[in-house]
Amino acid sequence: YPGFEELLRRRARALDIERAVAFLGHRGGADALRFVSGCDVLVAPSRREAASGWKEGFGLAPVEAMSAGTPVVAYRNGSFPEVLGECAYLVAEADTDALAAAILRVLGDDSLRQRLVDCGRRRVRDRYRWEDAARSMKRHYLAATAA
Repeated sequence: YPGFEELLRRRARALDIERAVAFLGHRGGADALRFVSGCDVLVAPSRREAASGWKEGFGLAPVEAMSAGTPVVAYRNGSFPEVLGECAYLVAEADTDALAAAILRVLGDDSLRQRLVDCGRRRVRDRYRWEDAARSMKRHYLAATAA
């Protein structure tokens, strides 16, 4: 949302970590997939928005990471438990200590990381194929126009 990057930049300055953080701007398509495939872990700390009650609706970035073989650590929020299942390391929403511990655990445990990678790739292959999504949308559009 507008102003979010500046909020993050101020937070990085306040924590004195701004030299360790890179703000790369919006990434899309093949560039985003190339970027996430080079990461050691994708962290998705999506939280319920207090003002509106919004929760994560799907989680495309974590699913793309799983398809690229990048393990995912995320808050147990919104659709993440259903979408990511046992193929991501989920921790309680807003528990920053648990999030940090999960990141370190995934980075430090080769067998856990490989289990998450293998599970994630299988899950994406079996559940989130574009062909299936297009076929389903076509079916829904035809049903809607028939009514």
